[in-house]
Amino acid sequence: PVPGRTKPTGSEGAERCSGRISSALTATVPMSGQAVPPTAIAPLPPMREGILIPSEVAYAVEAAHLDTLGGHYSGTLRVAAKLLSLDYLWNTVRVKGGAYGTGFIARPNGMVAMYSYRDPHPDRSLAAYTHAAEYLESFCAGEDDLTPYIIGAVADTDPLLSPHMRGLSAAMMHLTGKTQEDRCRLRREILSVTREELTGLCALLRRMAEVSAVCVVGGKNGLDSCGGTLTARRSLRGEG
Repeated sequence: PVPGRTKPTGSEGAERCSGRISSALTATVPMSGQAVPPTAIAPLPPMREGILIPSEVAYAVEAAHLDTLGGHYSGTLRVAAKLLSLDYLWNTVRVKGGAYGTGFIARPNGMVAMYSYRDPHPDRSLAAYTHAAEYLESFCAGEDDLTPYIIGAVADTDPLLSPHMRGLSAAMMHLTGKTQEDRCRLRREILSVTREELTGLCALLRRMAEVSAVCVVGGKNGLDSCGGTLTARRSLRGEG
């Protein structure tokens, strides 16, 4: 401390620190509506990786970005994700494969992924992901009711929010440039989805099976069962 000056309290120090951070952010991010300059950091290429951990079960993920698949985020995609999660993946990966959980994620940022967790047979799960398009195509050729999946997609995209979560949601909409009209468009797409529109996603799912990144986190037996599907392997302990 400087003689003759009072040492700042914790709250005063925090205010100074937050002020410096705010100044740095203001200098970096334009506040006048100008576009933020693009980053020079390129994304990592897709990998098919196994990560060794001391576990008898595994976690198997296949993921991609819609830009690389030639698709876009839509209400139709959300309904397809709900359908595949509740029907195909649940019965194939959870019931028959023995995994504790599984699902298909489709997010507004463009990420799509199929996953399993606490999975005793990650090899079977990865194989199941590659046949998702076939299941969707077969389902749409039948006459099963789409209503449960539409309701589920609406519930996922418009959950009950606490005041805190409403604030976070509003902040994310502002930061990502999303508007209320975007939300309304997504709701209209979900409510009006057709079998023909769902069938149109089969090409995207087939492309996803071809170019997705794959990651399996599990024990040695689980990784070994995946064979040549995994082209790289590393251990969290730094071992080969």
